[in-house]
Amino acid sequence: MKTDPIVESVVRKLQERSKVGIKKYGTTLYENNSDDFLVHLQEELMDAVNYIEKELQVRRDGTQLKMFPSNKIKCPKCGDEGHKYFDVYDQRNWFQCDGRCRYHCLLKELNTK
Repeated sequence: MKTDPIVESVVRKLQERSKVGIKKYGTTLYENNSDDFLVHLQEELMDAVNYIEKELQVRRDGTQLKMFPSNKIKCPKCGDEGHKYFDVYDQRNWFQCDGRCRYHCLLKELNTK
């Protein structure tokens, strides 16, 4: 019977992952009936989407965001510190509040140089 090396690789990785889980949690997935697996799946998929976005941004131009050398300025909404950055993908300058309000806007909207 013909086998697929890609599938065989996935099978080996799944077996290794199972061993790690058994060692870490002291039980098998089959035996565990107390966890909420839909919540676990949702969390893993949200992580996966973040990983995909990160890789897509890096592939666009090596890195999507380029920070200004002296990029710290006060947020006009809450007064906390924020930063300026240049988005290589959309070719615009932005501001992001690092504080409590998380305000985000184009830098030209702040009337700041």
